[in-house]
Amino acid sequence: MLEAFETGYLSKFEGSFTPDPPFSFYGGPYVQSLEKEWSNYYGMKHSISVNSATSGLYAAYGALGLGFGDEIIVPAITMTACAVGAMIYGAIPIFADVEVNTGNISPDSIEELITPRTRAILVVHLYGFPANMQRICQIAKKYGIKIIEDCAQAHGAQLQGKLVGTFSDISIFSLNV
Repeated sequence: MLEAFETGYLSKFEGSFTPDPPFSFYGGPYVQSLEKEWSNYYGMKHSISVNSATSGLYAAYGALGLGFGDEIIVPAITMTACAVGAMIYGAIPIFADVEVNTGNISPDSIEELITPRTRAILVVHLYGFPANMQRICQIAKKYGIKIIEDCAQAHGAQLQGKLVGTFSDISIFSLNV
């Protein structure tokens, strides 16, 4: 990180879509290095950096093709971007209850809220406490629903030896320090 600051170039991206170094659509060497190391750490095929976890959430909703009338189940206790992101695409956030001990989304509440319009479940691992991903994954599989994990507060957190962010179809992290 210090090396990137000293060069004055975090990404070397200046809006050029040509593959010629040092400019490219994929960002500069520091961004590409971060994405590669992130993918290796989490055992993911792809990692894409954006300016914020909020932008990542918006991109995730778009990648799932959410649209008007679609429903996404979100926890009742979370950042506003989790619900607003769905509304940007015309989707409807459906608020699920949270568990008393962790503040994380309740699997029982998720299952009660599923309708034929439910397209996704957003799981927020609040305060570093992993949500009950085994049960949530079972529910999502049963109904054919996609899962997005918001891991902005849970870097490196594990559930039964598995890193959060590796249970879902898409995961979001934040480096906001």
